[in-house]
Amino acid sequence: MKEQYFQIKVLIRLQKVGWIFILAWFALGTVLYVLELSVARQVAFWGVIALLVITLVKVFIIAEQFRMARLYRFCLLSYALFFILLSTVLLKAFFV
Repeated sequence: MKEQYFQIKVLIRLQKVGWIFILAWFALGTVLYVLELSVARQVAFWGVIALLVITLVKVFIIAEQFRMARLYRFCLLSYALFFILLSTVLLKAFFV
């Protein structure tokens, strides 16, 4: 991605904050699991949900960057990826 087409500072900041948050969240879950507390399962579940939400937000930001750069084919592909990820999670949650 060239700087003249894309403003990626928001995406970089979200990536850094997301990694730190996910690392801290799963470290907490690991400590709770080692201590054999029943809440560890819930912490892990919500960590996976947070990871999926952060990923979906990043894909949405990338799609909007493509749209603003008038790269509509990549924008549509990014939104297709967004909906595939979202539908996979929803299908897994409600039908399995």
